[in-house]
Amino acid sequence: MSAIQFNAVVGMEQVIRPPHGIVLPQGEIEVVVRPRDSETAVAAPRPGPGLCQGMIIYMAADFDAPLEDMREYME
Repeated sequence: MSAIQFNAVVGMEQVIRPPHGIVLPQGEIEVVVRPRDSETAVAAPRPGPGLCQGMIIYMAADFDAPLEDMREYME
């Protein structure tokens, strides 16, 4: 039998659930669990302000105009 390797998060119920699409074999199996090494875990840095700067190339002239549907709520 070949090895199946996947990453999973063990929740409070202490149950390992494989990701969608991975089918585990039935019967008795050997499971090896390795905690993620904090030194090798790579977290993507959070993007700074201005990430989408220049992406809006057109905005309608009446963008800030009041909506007719909301007129009764604004009076």
